[in-house]
Amino acid sequence: MSSHKEAPAISTDPVADNTDVYAFVSPDRPETVTLIANFSPFEDPAGGPNFDEFGDDVLYEIHIDNNGDGLPEITYQFRFNTVNTIPNTFLYNVGTIESIDSKNWNRRQFATVTRVSNGGGKDGSSQVLGSNLPCPPCNIGPLSTPNYAALAEQAIHTLPGGCKLFTGQRAEGFYVDIGAIFDLGDLRPFQNLHIGSSMPAAPGVNGPKAKNIHSIALQVPACDLTANGRTPTSVTDPNSTIGVYATAGRQRSRMLEADGTSTNSGPFVQVSRLGNPLFNEVLVPISKKDFFNSQAPVNDKQFAADVATPELSQLLPVLYPGVFPNLAALNASGKPRADLLAILLTGIPAGIVPGFQNVTGNGTVQADMLRLNMAIPPTLQSPSNLGLIGMDPAGFPNGRRVFDDVTTIELRALAGATYALVDKTYTPTPPQAPSPRASPPATPTSPPTTPCTTCPASPTWAPRTAATSTPTTTPPPPTWTPPPRRTGHRPRRQPAQHQRRQGHRRHRPGHHRRPRRSHRPRLPGPCNRNRHRRQHARYARHQRRPLPGRAMTAQHASTPVGHTHGHTHGQTYGPSQDGSVMVDIGGNVGALIIHTPPGLHGAEIDISPAGHAEATTHVAVRERSGPGPTRYAAVFPSLTAGPTRSGTRTHALSPR
Repeated sequence: MSSHKEAPAISTDPVADNTDVYAFVSPDRPETVTLIANFSPFEDPAGGPNFDEFGDDVLYEIHIDNNGDGLPEITYQFRFNTVNTIPNTFLYNVGTIESIDSKNWNRRQFATVTRVSNGGGKDGSSQVLGSNLPCPPCNIGPLSTPNYAALAEQAIHTLPGGCKLFTGQRAEGFYVDIGAIFDLGDLRPFQNLHIGSSMPAAPGVNGPKAKNIHSIALQVPACDLTANGRTPTSVTDPNSTIGVYATAGRQRSRMLEADGTSTNSGPFVQVSRLGNPLFNEVLVPISKKDFFNSQAPVNDKQFAADVATPELSQLLPVLYPGVFPNLAALNASGKPRADLLAILLTGIPAGIVPGFQNVTGNGTVQADMLRLNMAIPPTLQSPSNLGLIGMDPAGFPNGRRVFDDVTTIELRALAGATYALVDKTYTPTPPQAPSPRASPPATPTSPPTTPCTTCPASPTWAPRTAATSTPTTTPPPPTWTPPPRRTGHRPRRQPAQHQRRQGHRRHRPGHHRRPRRSHRPRLPGPCNRNRHRRQHARYARHQRRPLPGRAMTAQHASTPVGHTHGHTHGQTYGPSQDGSVMVDIGGNVGALIIHTPPGLHGAEIDISPAGHAEATTHVAVRERSGPGPTRYAAVFPSLTAGPTRSGTRTHALSPR
């Protein structure tokens, strides 16, 4: 989730919980910027009789940093007050709500918005832009709110200076497979590759799809946000980029009265904060999350170490063995993630991506904020929901649009997709592996989106400039159908010696277990020899069979390949007669799925470039469940074309 229930304390205070922040150049009015801050996660549409609303005792704020010092130069403050117009009924409404001022609507809420310059300091000034601005009702249902779109339209207010404001309930636009991703990092489209999973691959599920949030949406002329008071026109002008974040605050003291009311007093204290999506959610340790919510962005240098060595990046190669080999090598090198530090804490400086920059100030202050270069025009034709890595510079991390797929973007960045921008020698893992979900549908008010699977998969990648931006859509990889399973084979039970526990005989009816006199390994006597012969005979038919693949040649060696996993292997080369499937995933890279008989379940298949035995990649044969019969296969997510050496490894039994 972007920031839903991201910290222990704010999880108990939903009306102050900042869930998402958006900032983008308005497609309908390119001379303006749209700022959105959402609060109150997971609202149930059928949440009566007391439907969700803003907190009257909460100070909601959207902050603008236009000089890169990590402190707000401009702040928009929002306060709400609620009125019961029909106090003697328990109902939210007593009839159809036909307009924003309907007499049938009982529980009504009004907003006041104030612009504060210089952060409200002694030399600052404040201006009330609007007061007692009615919010729309919640969308109750067809009997109470039969024409909800018209009600919402009435709640869009024009403010002085060319600003527009909407405050009220909206459908949740953030897409995340929350049920899976917090289940030990289950990335559902390829959960079958998870180290602890026996589940088949499945499409992602939009967890918040049927939920609502409360949204503050403000459209402001761009010239009101810059340090020089001018509308930005040059991408390279430092005044073109602003930092945006939102907060919620409560007064320091709250007293509960005996009559059921409460009294609040004292200065406001910040209890929730959000800039970049998923920052506090995924990067900050749980022991620091409440502390992070209390801090100003100017102090974010203290969280830079969590960005430079993100925990999730360390976990991905462990949870998905063989899926992220390049990320594993990057983690092992110990290099700090300079790409993530730039994207999340300083902005991307000029010279990294041709024709693009969104650094704030001189880039020396590390602060978690959305950074928007307002001189980059909105993409009106086929925008990519992958933003900058989808060759659309008008999207995240250049600000954030409602339809930007920030979960996929940030997971790909954490998986190393953006590291090649700062280290040209690094080759990212191909983009087809770390894709946690399908593309989200656009909201009704958003321009149509084109799902895009492109990503910086090579050191030469660079997004196109805004003037020539035509995001491309890569067709999905070819589908494949596994060969038919051979009949007459059943999965074998583990040999008896694998079922024994050290120091005990196998229990059989009529026999009592008794400990051995010695725990030393037994030497293989005649009975044990026969048992070993039977075990070796089971794998004999799998010897001397070449494994097919892309441009593969059978270059078999006569001696076992070196192996260091802490257990003994017997090495045999050659084939799985049940066949294999190659999928061309672009360039000189292919994916290999080797379909094997059940007898190879648990065996390992290794593949290495011819003449380079030290670069061996090995994958275990696993049981694959799905619609139809159970199959057994080894999956190599990416292999480079060229002569390849292959073989199978079977576990040799140690003498008892």
